[in-house]
Amino acid sequence: MPEKQGDISRGLSYSTVPVPDPTKLTTDATNKLEAQIRREMDLHKELIESKLCRLEDITNVKFDDRDAALDATLQTGKEAISKSETATADQIRQLNALFQTSISAQSERISKLESDNARQQATAMTLASQTTMRTASGGNMISVVSIAVGVLIAVVTIAVAILVKR
Repeated sequence: MPEKQGDISRGLSYSTVPVPDPTKLTTDATNKLEAQIRREMDLHKELIESKLCRLEDITNVKFDDRDAALDATLQTGKEAISKSETATADQIRQLNALFQTSISAQSERISKLESDNARQQATAMTLASQTTMRTASGGNMISVVSIAVGVLIAVVTIAVAILVKR
């Protein structure tokens, strides 16, 4: 609309902008909507953070439970190993005592066998010596008898020779 002469002198002017100004209304509505979106985003953010905290708590509880179970299992394993080591050491001591007893018994048997063997050898040597002496004395006897027979034959031969010459 054209401006009126009187209004121009007063400093008033006509504008083509409607009243109320739609730009201002749009800006106000946009700001209001933006604030509402921010509030909803904050609510969603709080909800997500709350869920994440609960998830973190649940995860921590699970990890704590797992850690406790793992610690208990490791402790049980350590105790079992300790008991096994103790039992093994006891078995080794028992086997050592058994081996020592067995070795001592075998040593005694060997000593007895060596003693018996020495006696048997002494007895065998005594018997061999006696046999040698008997053989030697028997040989002497045969020698004496042979000499006596030889002398007797010589005497008989001399006697027969003297008788034949006569």
